[in-house]
Amino acid sequence: MRPCSAILATLLAMFGCGGDSATPPTGGDRTPPVVISDLAVLRLEPHKVRLDWTAPGDDGSSGQATSYDIRRSTSPITLAAWDSALVVSGPHQPQPAGRLEQIVVSDLPFGTWYFSVRASDEAGNVADPSHPVSIQLADDLPPGRVTDLAAVFLTATKATLRWTAPGGDGGSGRAARYDLRFSESEITEQTWGSAARAEGLAPPDEPGTIQTHVVAGLLPSQSYHFALKTLDERPNESALSNIAQGTTFALGLTRLTTSTGGLGASFPDWSPDGRSVLFSADWAGVGTRELYLVTVEDGTWRRLTESEFSDFGRWSPDGDEILCRMGVPDGAATKTELATISPTSGSVLRVLLSPGGQKLGRSAWSPSGERVAFSFAAAGFPSTVQELRVLAATGGDVTVLRATGDAIGSMDWSPDGHRIALSADGTGDTGIWLVDVATGENTRLTTGLGGDTSPRWSPDGSQILFSSDRAGNFDLWLMGADGSNPRALTSEPVIEASGTWSPDGSRVAFVKYQGSTADIWVLDLE
Repeated sequence: MRPCSAILATLLAMFGCGGDSATPPTGGDRTPPVVISDLAVLRLEPHKVRLDWTAPGDDGSSGQATSYDIRRSTSPITLAAWDSALVVSGPHQPQPAGRLEQIVVSDLPFGTWYFSVRASDEAGNVADPSHPVSIQLADDLPPGRVTDLAAVFLTATKATLRWTAPGGDGGSGRAARYDLRFSESEITEQTWGSAARAEGLAPPDEPGTIQTHVVAGLLPSQSYHFALKTLDERPNESALSNIAQGTTFALGLTRLTTSTGGLGASFPDWSPDGRSVLFSADWAGVGTRELYLVTVEDGTWRRLTESEFSDFGRWSPDGDEILCRMGVPDGAATKTELATISPTSGSVLRVLLSPGGQKLGRSAWSPSGERVAFSFAAAGFPSTVQELRVLAATGGDVTVLRATGDAIGSMDWSPDGHRIALSADGTGDTGIWLVDVATGENTRLTTGLGGDTSPRWSPDGSQILFSSDRAGNFDLWLMGADGSNPRALTSEPVIEASGTWSPDGSRVAFVKYQGSTADIWVLDLE
């Protein structure tokens, strides 16, 4: 028989004995979920992993837990260090005991990462942390490969390369630097080390961004191969890009535009700041000519007008406006207007003249920008009387300086403002004429030597650039302001015409034909 004291102790333990000093019973669920013992980690991507484990139960290994607390840290996770570890955001709703759990953790920086999981039940019982697992996220993936490297603009000694920035790790993130190389022979993985390295490349931009680089120091009239590799900070190196090829031009010669067909690009006019060339092209479609701007430095271009047609334009001396002949709808027909447009937006700023029909011809600014000269078919089109007229840039009365049966072509105002050079053809013998602005006196500079057209004064007024077929094929020619000492600047067996001076007089932009398609080229004179 048990002693009374032992029986009393058992009863007190079971039911309590009341009184202020007694400990209340806790009762309820005191069993935590079982400790997770099979936590594993798998790398999915450079900065992404997956955690796998078997779901524990509510009480030990049976039932279903209520929640998970998942932590990550760059150092081993213990119970004492649990609160300092980073929480892996959820929700993380447990499955019934025995099921496979999988959680993806993203945006992990490179380095060694430790993970641990604790399960809780609805009574608030929390299991001890699982044994931590770790994984090293090494920067062992090379950047993406460039697949669209292209030589988009070449001069005699330079090539502009363009490509799309790849990702830094496979296809994501930002790479650290580029290695661009060039060679006169083919570039492969085997010959990569012997190719010349381009200097001064900008670092990679965000993936998908278009990037360019100008390779200088090339030889004229030489074919080159270009290739690119991308590197990250480790540095891992990408595979070799596609191979771009290009041929530099003869010394002093640069191609600004590349038309794929049609009439192409023509009527160039160099901007007063020297940075771009205005031209007309039918790139928008057959039968449509619009104005475009091309940057002299790298050949990038943009469309300026979207009218019925705009086939001829001239910069104002201050560069704030462009004078052009535009076609605008007029019922079922199209009428021409002499107007100025914005060089930034292409929008019409002012309409100077709107005669309708096809009466307007070419035009030119006075050097002060205060007046405009233009040709006008006074008796219809084609006309038996063509006039050279002068109009104030702000509008007003028109002055007629020349009225003959000659068909007037392009024209240019002299830098001193006293004369207008123009081409005219009344008898099949097209020549260059000078018209005195004050008196209207006409003086012919060239005659009997073939067709001479497109006169343009040099910036200092001492020479006139023009086009001529006097040697059997249209080429660029240069003569003194008085018609003396004519000499050919070009002599290729293709049409080269319609020259325009750079503001400093060191270069000439002109039209060169390949078959029936024209493009804009630049010739260095120095």
